[in-house]
Amino acid sequence: MLLARGCGRAATAGCSAARRAAAAPWLALRARGAAARAAAAATRAGGGAELVRSVRAMPIKLISVSKGNSKAAQAMAAEWIDKLARYTAVSEVAIKPNPRGASSPQVQKDDEAEKVLKAIAPGERVVLLDERGREVSSEDVARLIAAAGDDGTPLCFVVGGPYGHGAGVSARADDSIRLSRLVLNHSVAHVVLAEQLYRGYTILKGAPYHH
Repeated sequence: MLLARGCGRAATAGCSAARRAAAAPWLALRARGAAARAAAAATRAGGGAELVRSVRAMPIKLISVSKGNSKAAQAMAAEWIDKLARYTAVSEVAIKPNPRGASSPQVQKDDEAEKVLKAIAPGERVVLLDERGREVSSEDVARLIAAAGDDGTPLCFVVGGPYGHGAGVSARADDSIRLSRLVLNHSVAHVVLAEQLYRGYTILKGAPYHH
């Protein structure tokens, strides 16, 4: 039994080589797994470090078509907007949904669009939040902020009403993004937008928030 287990003194070197050959695929797999985990950890630790740069702070306007009934959502949005205001000037415009009490969703969208367009200043870069917009990451939001600073263009984000954006607002938009593949309640979307704008600035500043 000892000879079988130890392969005999004369065959020790050959048995060791055989064991190493048999273990090689498993060791290679373990090494690849460790490398993948290390790469993922480095990415998380980086937290958008490659985007850290000086940025010209341009005013940000948030237009939201919402009843504003959720006091909790308003409080959460206000918290992130206060933090965002450390980096740039922020203003908010609330538009009452269906201002004329129309029964037609299309007429309602058109009425809301009329109000939204009046709230948009000439020269502002208008970004719509839309479920059909391009999907963005937090780093993409940081790039959007940086691009506005490079161009010297104020930013205006628009959260539409329950039926979306009217044709006039869509025609005025410079960009259209979605914050999630999920359909978000408009109050929730407002909170997420405010937090992501703050996060975008912390990425650009290299602040210890985004990981």
